[in-house]
Parts: sequence; structure tokens; C-alpha cells
Amino acid sequence: METKESKNADSFILAQFQALMSHIDNLISSSTMRMYSVLLIWAFSISAISIILMSNLISPENKKLLYIFIGLFLFFIGIYLYLRQITSSIKVVYYYRILNRVRNSYAENSSEIKKVLEGLPFSDSEPKNILDVFDPGIFLIPVLNAVALTFSFFACFKKIFWTLILFVFILVLQFLIWKIKENKKLGKN
Repeated sequence: METKESKNADSFILAQFQALMSHIDNLISSSTMRMYSVLLIWAFSISAISIILMSNLISPENKKLLYIFIGLFLFFIGIYLYLRQITSSIKVVYYYRILNRVRNSYAENSSEIKKVLEGLPFSDSEPKNILDVFDPGIFLIPVLNAVALTFSFFACFKKIFWTLILFVFILVLQFLIWKIKENKKLGKN
């Protein structure tokens, strides 16, 4: 027989479960909007460069400065959005782990619930990392950041080999930032 206290506890847990699911949906939605923002900023920047170059509003000597400015602008905006993207993804993983604990507590107390929830994770060790939660921005934003910075570098120095080395270095550096931040917030995998 259920007591009033256990009914209140169940109601509270279910309300918290729904709140967490809503929060996860909001985080994923904001992450998607962030990705759209990056693509829009890129589109506007490339359009601006095209318009400026076609209309001869800038002298040939200042074209290099324009490329450098636009490349650095895109890079720093991209790094900021990438760090926000990682933070959102870490929160999503963390909240999914909490939901799994709630699921586990109900499954332990009822074999019927356990049968219904079969196939879903019950432990707070899942998801293991950000890759277990799909987020296209985690992959696209670092590539765009590397392209932006190498664009500026190439505009200055016109060295293809060193531009490619810088591109790879920026990609690796961003991956390391991701893994360090992920390990710090979610624990070692």
C-alpha cells in the first residue's frame, strides 16, 4: 500500500524528470541555434568580402588587412561559440545521467517498470561522453574555426605548407580543449 509520502515523492521525482527532459530539449535547441548562428555569420562575412571586393571600395593594399580582420573575427566568434557548444553538450550528458539514475530507482522497485524500460540505460555512467549525444556543432565549428584562422594566415604569408600545418594544429588544439573540458566536468572515460 502506498503512503501519502511515497505518492508525494513519486510526484516530485516525475516532475523533476519532466523538468530535466525539458531542460535537455532547450539545451539541444540552443545548441542547434548556435550552429545556425555560426553558419549565418560565415555567410554574411563571405558576402561582405565579395561585395567589398567587387565594388572596389577597398584599395588593393588593404585587401590583405580585410582578409586578416574577417578571418580573425570569424575565428574568435567561432571559438566562443565552440566553448559554449561543449558546455551545453556536457550539461546534456550530465542531465541524461541524472535521468538514468531516476529510471534505475523506479526499475529497482518494480519489475513491471523494468520490463517497460528494457533497453534503456539505467546507470549514471551512460552516456559516457559528448559523442554519445549527437551534436553536429561539435564537429563543424572547429573545422570552420581552423578555416577562418588559416584564411588569415594564408592572406598574410601565402605559404600553403605552413597554412596546412596551422589548420591541423588548430583542429587538434580544439579537440584537446574539448577533451580536457569534458574530462574535467564528466570525469575520466
